[in-house]
Amino acid sequence: MTDKPANGFTLIELLVTMAIVAILAVAGIPMFGDLVKNNRITAQANSAITALHYARSEAINRGVDVRVEPIVAGTDWSAGWRVRIDGNNDGDFSDSEDVITRTFDEVKSSSLTSSENNIIYMPNGQVDTGATLTLLADKCTGEHKRVINVKPSGHVWLDENDRDCP
Repeated sequence: MTDKPANGFTLIELLVTMAIVAILAVAGIPMFGDLVKNNRITAQANSAITALHYARSEAINRGVDVRVEPIVAGTDWSAGWRVRIDGNNDGDFSDSEDVITRTFDEVKSSSLTSSENNIIYMPNGQVDTGATLTLLADKCTGEHKRVINVKPSGHVWLDENDRDCP
């Protein structure tokens, strides 16, 4: 009678496989965290750009000034921002005719600062003053920074060359 070979793994084969899996996990987990942080900051930058494009479109379509402003006054927009339409076109933005059309959520695990307290789009689609918004991830490392520029012409662009953390 011949002995039938045993099916399965030997203890050595199992230990070698577990060691390889552990090495791959240790190397891959930090990269996954970096990927999540990069995706989060990109989504937040896209949200700010969406607000600016929306404000410009509303200003052109309605023929009145439209302001993008932080929810908390100042140059720190981290608590969120909103788009406000000057309904009676008096440049005040605080009358009962003035309407907040959209509010955008706070940024999480990052900060958003602006060179201006607000950005006002005029009916011709231009802004009264150009602005720069800077989005930085908490514990910023690598390419976890986004810089959004608003030109006086009203065009918005993301600076692809300025992504490295300070």
